[in-house]
Amino acid sequence: MYLIAGLGNPGRQFEHTRHNIGFDTIDLLVERHQVPQSGVRCKGMYGKGMIAGEKVILLKPLTYMNLSGEAVRGLADYFKIDPEKELIVIYDDIDLEPGQIRIRKKGSAGGHNGIKDIIARLGTQNFIRVRIGVGAKPKDWDLADHVLSRFTDKERKAVDEAISLADNGRGVISMEAFIEPLRELAEFDEISSRICRNEGLVQVAGCVESQKAHFIYGLSGLFPYRLILAPDEQRAKQLYEDYRFYDRNVCYYPAKDLLFFQADIHGNLLIKQRMQVIRSMLEQEEVTVVTSVDGCMDCLIPLKSIYENLIHLEAGSTIDLEELERRLSWLGYERVSQVESSGQF
Repeated sequence: MYLIAGLGNPGRQFEHTRHNIGFDTIDLLVERHQVPQSGVRCKGMYGKGMIAGEKVILLKPLTYMNLSGEAVRGLADYFKIDPEKELIVIYDDIDLEPGQIRIRKKGSAGGHNGIKDIIARLGTQNFIRVRIGVGAKPKDWDLADHVLSRFTDKERKAVDEAISLADNGRGVISMEAFIEPLRELAEFDEISSRICRNEGLVQVAGCVESQKAHFIYGLSGLFPYRLILAPDEQRAKQLYEDYRFYDRNVCYYPAKDLLFFQADIHGNLLIKQRMQVIRSMLEQEEVTVVTSVDGCMDCLIPLKSIYENLIHLEAGSTIDLEELERRLSWLGYERVSQVESSGQF
């Protein structure tokens, strides 16, 4: 379940102002996905429904912008929402042109009082935020006057298109909203143009760690199968966690840690994790695998060989136990007297 909070100020005098772009987005989601209103709780108006197969709670805090955290924290506690995984906050950003969208997994408030209050009440900066551009304040204008003003017709059109992009009927956040900022980077355009589709290696370097998953995801459409290789196990795990935000269809293939392997009852957990990756590669048309150099070098079984050793059993057929044992052992299963977990036979 996701809690999606759009920030703004209650009251007719604030309707459709720059500062209320979060409210406008929630209104669009309610209308487009027919989310019924559930009432007022924890100083916020909310509704519960479904978007793209996911349960969602849509929230408009009624505490005024600077106290938005009170409603967000209250509803998150009430519905047992994990803010770092299940909270999305939508709000205005004067550093972006009207219609521009930026999405971040975490970060500071950036001078936005609503976000500042949410961070203070949640005790964490690690939650998803969707920033919708409302334009910089004109020279000699007071900031409060600017954010409480309404858009020009041209700006309003650009903003409405941006809100529709943030939800294009397939879900609350279209992945196109993530990719669009990348198209502005010369490096992204260069790599995209010179890559041979469905083949080759791509090195992603020259950017901070938090940007790499975003960059790789942007290039992912060029390859049906993607192996993301990190220099060590720690970075591989972090890259996997980052990439899961963009694409749930991603697997982590662990390297063999000798100390952990000995304490893991012959590596049952390790084998289970690896077999889950192999199963995903067999069953899914597209899959992304994240691993380290050690994990890649540590007996990564070729997919062709796995297909060759698949075992097909039919009712009434005779089973060659010796052949069955040979194939299971080759695939990494462990022969035991009594099966107690995955990876054993």
